[in-house]
Amino acid sequence: MLPLYDRERRARDRTMRCYLTLKCSMACEYCSARVPLVTPDRKEIYIPASQWAEGLNRRKRNAVLAGGEPFLYPEFVDLILLLDKGLRAEIYTNLVVDLSDFLSRVDRNFAMLVSLHVGVPDWDQWWEGVTALEAKGNRLRFHVVRCGDWEDRVEFLKTKDARITTCADQTRHPKSLPENQVDNVRCRTCTYMYGPDGLRYQCVTKLGLGEDPVASLECDPDDIDWHENFCSHFGNCAGCDGLLEGTTVKTDDPI
Repeated sequence: MLPLYDRERRARDRTMRCYLTLKCSMACEYCSARVPLVTPDRKEIYIPASQWAEGLNRRKRNAVLAGGEPFLYPEFVDLILLLDKGLRAEIYTNLVVDLSDFLSRVDRNFAMLVSLHVGVPDWDQWWEGVTALEAKGNRLRFHVVRCGDWEDRVEFLKTKDARITTCADQTRHPKSLPENQVDNVRCRTCTYMYGPDGLRYQCVTKLGLGEDPVASLECDPDDIDWHENFCSHFGNCAGCDGLLEGTTVKTDDPI
């Protein structure tokens, strides 16, 4: 018998979370995609923009374009230009990137969740990217991880009248709570989460490691017979998974 993890606070939704690449311009220890831990070979994997666009346009779902750092996906601007105008898409970025290609070629406005992370050396220079994106009509909201100098980063954003929607709390990062680690659990986490290989994973931790894919981008997710999966990472998983928000209970159900 194994403990059963049931993520009550985030049920299945219709958002497709697309981790276009696991390359990143930063290496934060609290990374939600565990970028500092993935292998160099996995960071090099990506599928063509046409394949992403075909799957997203066909399903007409809300989409999150993330990474790693999505602007480092080799065909990022090409993908943006292939997306249907009616598709709702949001970009998650740290803005420690070169925006020139995006700004020169894209005339469509996007919603963006922009993170100001630990380790950004020049906040004023970073803000220049924000100003350039907003000048093109993009709608930005901001995210700060509650770690390190997070209060100073929040105050900086307040001086810019920035819309801060969340300050993720990493003071209770699972890696700092070994008592929560369990050798194996049955996990019911169920999201539409696709890795850079175009395969669907049960959680961002397994996505980063390339473990236990359950479907490809070409499959209609509504046709998938979702099943509980075994996980050996519980309690030492990506902080942003929010695993500690759910419940883990003993069960007498047969395995």
